[in-house]
Amino acid sequence: MEQEGFTVRSVEEIGSFIREKEAALRPGQPPLLIVEDGGYVVPQLHRGRSALLPHVIGAVEQTTKGLRAIETWGRENQATGDLDQAMQFPLLSVPDSTIKLGVEPSIIGDQVVQCIQGLTNHIVLQGAQVGLIGLGSIGMEVFHRLRATGAHVTGYDTQLSRRVQFHIRGGRLAATPADAVRDKRLVIGCTGGPSLDAEGLPHLSHGCFLASASSDRLEIDWQWLEAHADIKERFGIRDEKLQPGRMWAGTRYLLRGQPQKEINLLADGYPVTFWGFPGMPHPGGDLVMTVMLIAAAALAARNNPRSNRRSASPYPNGICRQAVDQLDEEYKILLEYAQHYHPEALRG
Repeated sequence: MEQEGFTVRSVEEIGSFIREKEAALRPGQPPLLIVEDGGYVVPQLHRGRSALLPHVIGAVEQTTKGLRAIETWGRENQATGDLDQAMQFPLLSVPDSTIKLGVEPSIIGDQVVQCIQGLTNHIVLQGAQVGLIGLGSIGMEVFHRLRATGAHVTGYDTQLSRRVQFHIRGGRLAATPADAVRDKRLVIGCTGGPSLDAEGLPHLSHGCFLASASSDRLEIDWQWLEAHADIKERFGIRDEKLQPGRMWAGTRYLLRGQPQKEINLLADGYPVTFWGFPGMPHPGGDLVMTVMLIAAAALAARNNPRSNRRSASPYPNGICRQAVDQLDEEYKILLEYAQHYHPEALRG
């Protein structure tokens, strides 16, 4: 992206990047539009009461994790817990949309299982004991894919409704995260937040593989593994000999203790779908990206004096949870996708 003229920074540099932009503010500053995948910028702008805030015309957030980050900032805000009052611009929520809730989970569930199998050939899913932490929309789709392979899945979630749904559909329930991971060949975190930490990691079996299905390096406490390992080494994709300069499949840790345990962290704890694979290698990924583009364009158009959409009432400050569904209705996004990729869904 840098070769194409974009400024690229890591998420760890967001604070310094914001300060640079604040220092560069000049009269006639062009408006700012934020497109997020994880809730990094919007909460930080508000938390720091950034001088950039008056210049932001809106934001688009793609992930549930990002919404949680914004809601966490709202709870921290001492003035009011009302995000509509506290936020200084509208945020169009993709995670609340019908497209994100109804279409994407099945795509991700399929890709998680495919990518795990693409990273290692040491896991034979048929008959394997698998632990699943997080039984939300993504977790349930991962469960369906695993069960279709013949795996035996034990799941854990803090929400009663999800536990009931999982049990109704034939899953084995665990009372604690430790119970879910004990004696498992493969453990997958699907919570969108920390799911495997010091409470569960000591109960892993020798030779276990760990995988994250969420959108950041949060699910698995890799730092705990680093701190408790005598030896760590990278291993090659599909267990081929690791070649210099080649992509690796993950890191193998030999944990201290008697007996010592070998734990294999796929993708080093990052989402397996983004590790050595083209993001979401499925046309459904285009659907979500299209939604984000149209949402961003809608915000920009309402700020454009030459746009015929300027006369429309602007989005209110705060999280706009219905906005993306309204845009889908206006632009027929899902219909266009179905006509192109799934015309059989339109029959009858």
